[in-house]
Amino acid sequence: CSYVNKVYLIKKWTISSEDFAVLELEESIGESTGWLGIGFDNSGEIFTDNIFYKFSYPNTPISLIDTFPYNGDTLYYNYGNVELIQNWIGITQSNGVHGESGSSIIHIQNNQAYTTYGVLTFGINLRHNRLTNEIFYLIKHIIQDDIVLNNSESYQDSEIMVFPNPVNSYIKIANLSENQNVEITLFDTLGRLIYSNSNYQSTDEINISNLSNGNYYLRIKTNTATITRKIIKNES
Repeated sequence: CSYVNKVYLIKKWTISSEDFAVLELEESIGESTGWLGIGFDNSGEIFTDNIFYKFSYPNTPISLIDTFPYNGDTLYYNYGNVELIQNWIGITQSNGVHGESGSSIIHIQNNQAYTTYGVLTFGINLRHNRLTNEIFYLIKHIIQDDIVLNNSESYQDSEIMVFPNPVNSYIKIANLSENQNVEITLFDTLGRLIYSNSNYQSTDEINISNLSNGNYYLRIKTNTATITRKIIKNES
């Protein structure tokens, strides 16, 4: 187990009435527990004729389903057929119990790659919120840029300034070191690429006048680190 250092989420962002979030742990436990990746399949083909798995630790029995006295260290066995209902992944003829919420529905490939395609939200027919491409790229962006790569910032890179912010039309980046390659990418809150420049110069400007008001994420990749700055587009 580990304490949580940070919680990453999007305010007022819900998918099918429930939120996804990313927890940054104080201590890495992956080497002891193993790793779960995340994935998506918008076509739904992967859910046809494939076996999926779950593991969770129920803590309260539901008498209509099972009267076994769970104590938090007993795995719960269940099975059924996978079906898709829009943003839901469901397991028909199967019901979850208290304590399973948030557990992953997992596909295992070659006994090596364990990939999560959704998380349990409702116990009836084991309804899982489905990881779509928008959710996938947003979470990937948080993990890669806001957690892992930010930890390797040098002092010089941490002094990089993005201005003005909030911004109306043009963004400039200051305090870039001389004679280094700088790659710029801009994403919206769904992780979609808005702008890219693989050879940004300190005299360049980024025109976002055609974008809608809202929040965006500017990724700045230098020779020594990759950092992310939140950009607020506001025409008022």
